[in-house]
Formats: sequence, structure tokens, C-alpha cells
Amino acid sequence: MLKQVGIALGLLLVVGSVVAAGKMLPGESPQAEKQIDIAGTVTAVITGPIGGQPDQSADPSASVSSKDTPNGIDPAQPTGIVAIMVEADSQSGKTPYDKASVSLRKSPELLKKQGDSLVPATLDDLREGTRVEVSFDGPVAESYPVQATAGMIVIVE
Repeated sequence: MLKQVGIALGLLLVVGSVVAAGKMLPGESPQAEKQIDIAGTVTAVITGPIGGQPDQSADPSASVSSKDTPNGIDPAQPTGIVAIMVEADSQSGKTPYDKASVSLRKSPELLKKQGDSLVPATLDDLREGTRVEVSFDGPVAESYPVQATAGMIVIVE
């Protein structure tokens, strides 16, 4: 009996790990993979350098000046929206999270609702006050607010 309970618990852990990792189980539809993790209002738009990587060759023991660029990032590098803060509202229904810091660094699928259809959107459509539905891609940092990378963003208004 104890062995059967152990096996059942082991199976639950494996299934829970697969679901938590965002993997589809046999018989699931692809739609299940695009669950809405947070629906609400964009409360902040964070801009910064896009593309490229910080200079990792800098000497960490070197002296520091207020004129230095942060993390060795070239100030001439193009900037754009790199993240948004989203806060769920009462109209959004039930989603797993009520606040989220959502990274856009992996170029999420960005769509806008127009009537009953979805059309492509641009980062310029994301502003404070915009209502969105966000599906995360990859692991979620269980901090508060939760931190995740956007897989898909649908602009509702």
C-alpha cells in the first residue's frame, strides 16, 4: 500500500512539473498552451537598450566614474520598449497573477483586437493605460510582482 502511494505521488510530481513548465500533455489542444497569464492595464512602460549585449570584457577591479556607461552598454545603441508592468483589474476575470513585470526582450507575438479578429500590432501601440492580455513564455520568477517574458500580448483597448 505504501509503495502504491509513493508511485502515485511520483506521478503527480511529474505531471505537475510538465504543466508548470508549460509543456502540453497528450490530448491537449495548442490553444491550452496560450493561456492568459495576466489580463489588465499597462501601468508602466520601461525603455532601454535593445539588442546587443553588455561589454563583459571590462575589468571588474577597475576604478569607477560617474561618466561610465551602466554595465558597459553603449549609449549610442538604439533604445525601445524592453518591459511593461501590468496590473490586473476587476474586468479581466480570473488569471493566475494580479501584477507582473513582463519582459519584451524576446520579441513576443504582438496582436490587437479589432472587432472579432486579431491584427498585428506594434510596440508603439503599448502605452500606459492600454488594456492587454499577456501569455508568458518560459519560466516565471515567483517574486512579487511576478517577473516573466512575454510570449504573446493581445492589446484589448
